[in-house]
Amino acid sequence: MTLHTHWFLRLESAADRAAALLAVAPPGANAFATDVLVVGGRGVEQWLRRALVERLDILTNVQVWSPSRFVSDLERWAVPSAGGGAARLTLAILAAVSRNSSLLPPGLEHLDPGVDGASGTSAPAGPMLLTWASRMARTFERY
Repeated sequence: MTLHTHWFLRLESAADRAAALLAVAPPGANAFATDVLVVGGRGVEQWLRRALVERLDILTNVQVWSPSRFVSDLERWAVPSAGGGAARLTLAILAAVSRNSSLLPPGLEHLDPGVDGASGTSAPAGPMLLTWASRMARTFERY
């Protein structure tokens, strides 16, 4: 599974980009895998579904979710014992970023904790990375 993030100020731009991505299957990908799009709210979910149908003529096997739905499903899938909450999500975000620094948004790559060469383990997260991860967790928690 691959996670792509895209930020748009206009919904039309988001619909155009999503339609372009959905129109072409990635090489080697499972053609029957469900694509998940996470948007800001329920109204945007409905609008984006309609916009994608207008652009693609048909929309199958695509889920459009709010951030809270995405996070709750992600927690159930990745951390089955998680009870929820921003603290647990912060730890999950830090763990994901330590495994794959490409999850950091553009401009924040310098926050990558990296790997300690002597022990081969991940270096501890710095205060800026911890602040970013907790801010992301609180943002998703609000939705």
